[in-house]
Amino acid sequence: MQLVAAIVRTSGASLLADLGSGIGYSTLWIADAAGPGATVLAIDNDPSHVAEAKETASCRGLENRIEFETGIVAEVLARETRQFDLIHDDAWFARAPDHLETMIGLLRPGGVLTMANWFLLVDALTRQPSNDWDAFAGPAWAEDTMAYARSLAERDDLAMTWITTPPLGLGVKSADRR
Repeated sequence: MQLVAAIVRTSGASLLADLGSGIGYSTLWIADAAGPGATVLAIDNDPSHVAEAKETASCRGLENRIEFETGIVAEVLARETRQFDLIHDDAWFARAPDHLETMIGLLRPGGVLTMANWFLLVDALTRQPSNDWDAFAGPAWAEDTMAYARSLAERDDLAMTWITTPPLGLGVKSADRR
């Protein structure tokens, strides 16, 4: 999250989203890095995670910077009308998520997409899984992850790159395709 926070700071983003925010770890990093004038939409489908994230944000004095939503990312994003400067997507695992097109549609031209979970791509490329991904993501996890990376790389509305250490996908939206 230090790298994502640095990207947030240098991008000057003021409207951000954290998809799959969990107990708020990434949300707090993003809200702190974005500064007091920014707003972060944090979405997670587990009410207990959202409650814990709200409590932690309040303890850290960041509650006024964060809008918490409990729900399925694709459904929450489908109701959203704002264009985001930066979206951090931690709500996918091993394959393209249901919210992909909506997420990219909500990213403003020049907006930044950061994506966690690309350790799966490293494991697929090296053929040396660091975990039993079959149990978490099914037996086609490597092929699914590679296909998702390939589909992102081939998009004409998103300039993508991947970093292996830490494993992070980075994209910049090049054209408004709403």
